[in-house]
Amino acid sequence: MTKMNVWKSGMIRTPKDIWRHIKWSYQRVVRGFCDYDAYDLDVYYLDLLIASLKHFKKHTHTYPGRGEYGKTSKDWDRYLEAIIVDLEFVQRNAPDFLSESKVPYRVVEKRLARAMTRLVNVWFELWD
Repeated sequence: MTKMNVWKSGMIRTPKDIWRHIKWSYQRVVRGFCDYDAYDLDVYYLDLLIASLKHFKKHTHTYPGRGEYGKTSKDWDRYLEAIIVDLEFVQRNAPDFLSESKVPYRVVEKRLARAMTRLVNVWFELWD
């Protein structure tokens, strides 16, 4: 489940819950994250990275023009897609306290490390 929209979290059961969602929405506007995000930062950041990288890949008009990751726009798209695919794999298979993953943790950890290494390599290229 994505945490990007606190109103779609399915947690509204009482009037107090409505107030909490209003508070979280306000916190996101003011500081960029809310208490709800802080309860499970790994999931929030993963959702945020995947959504923002997909949007960036779809709407970008430029590419770095250098390095193995961006000599052409196709290279750049493939590089971004590789990061997105690895992060989505982690999102689907990350273990949590409610369920066990069918994929060994070391495999998930390796894919996350690969995605983050790729992301760090192009960190200052992520602009349009």
